[in-house]
Amino acid sequence: MKVTKVMPIEVVDAIEPLLALWEKRLGYALTVRVPETGPMGFAILENNGHTVGFQTRASMLEDVPAMERHIQGPCVFQYMHVESLAPVLERLEGYTLLAGPRETWYGAKEVFLQDPAGYIVAFSEHPH
Repeated sequence: MKVTKVMPIEVVDAIEPLLALWEKRLGYALTVRVPETGPMGFAILENNGHTVGFQTRASMLEDVPAMERHIQGPCVFQYMHVESLAPVLERLEGYTLLAGPRETWYGAKEVFLQDPAGYIVAFSEHPH
């Protein structure tokens, strides 16, 4: 299993109020926003090759309903890009997945898992 990138994703009520801190104070640039207009449901900010993601609770519940009980309060989960999802699935045999394997609208293949400490980890294979 080869991990190519790890991004923390904060699950929040609204993304826009966070931008004053992350963009103006911490120097991150907004590189991805979904949807492109109106209130954001998902965003990625980058600074010097490091990324942080934000997704609203409403967007997360629409995307992965099984996350509902895990995102009631403050929540950060790891979103791990992997070269191939197949070896990940082999290594996760015996664990219960919260979601997936599934293919997203942007072409990624994903699985979501709750680790033994209760944290959420998503593994994602992105098209090249």
